[in-house]
Amino acid sequence: MIRVYERRMLKQKDSYYEKTYELLKPVSKERDIVERIYNMSLPSVLESLQIGNGEKHMNQTTITDGFNKEDLKLRHTILKYQHRMHPDISKFSRENFYTIDDEVALLDSKTIDRSWNYNRYPKRSVWIDTPKSNEDKNNDRIHKKEADVIIREIEEFLKFAKNNPKNDNENWSIAVLTFYRPQEKIIREKLRNLCHQPYKMSRFHKDGVDILLYTVDKFQGMEADLVFLSMVRGKSIGFMDNINRLNVALTRAKYQRVIVGDKDFFENKGSDELKKLAKEEVKYES
Repeated sequence: MIRVYERRMLKQKDSYYEKTYELLKPVSKERDIVERIYNMSLPSVLESLQIGNGEKHMNQTTITDGFNKEDLKLRHTILKYQHRMHPDISKFSRENFYTIDDEVALLDSKTIDRSWNYNRYPKRSVWIDTPKSNEDKNNDRIHKKEADVIIREIEEFLKFAKNNPKNDNENWSIAVLTFYRPQEKIIREKLRNLCHQPYKMSRFHKDGVDILLYTVDKFQGMEADLVFLSMVRGKSIGFMDNINRLNVALTRAKYQRVIVGDKDFFENKGSDELKKLAKEEVKYES
């Protein structure tokens, strides 16, 4: 039920989850109880106010039916301009998640200044192709090679940061994000060794650079100058087809986003949005 709800915004919703959910529903009156649990427990209040929660009652309410269109226009606003990301980074989310009924949102503010002279990557959003080994495929929540690649890329940025202080006199910040805790654990051990901080969990520091390690869900609302996103999967997609979760992962970086994962796998598996992301991102080979 939760997976069906997480997939509700996808363009194609006819996977194993939707089909199995329909087969598992009771054929008796208890079927209505299942639908009530879905409608009442999963949608957020904000979502219910916009589109309703699907409940059918004799007396309609704003929670069951959402605001009417005229009232919603007076109360609801979209994020018209963004002030965080370099345009290369915001492009995918703007085109695929924020453009609804030809109304474009998440436009790039003219006040954004994301100029720097770190020229390691050809664009501000790239994908480092990291095919998954058969050994790692046996556990699809870890990808050891991705962790090694990310540490190598962090080491390169640390060399740059030593001679290129940030203009605002603040520390440069790096965020390492992943969707799965087992992968987070592997990366944590490597960051502990790199930074010589054996007891740190999420916030590391080396050579004037702050390095953050979180799962995507935990990093919502936060940002960093440089973000590495470890995609991990190489056998099945898991819960990565959730549009909200994917959008959070893609919109945390200010200057540079580096996706690390099995590019061929994501070009051919999962939701249309994941496939499109993998196909459109510039492939970088260090």
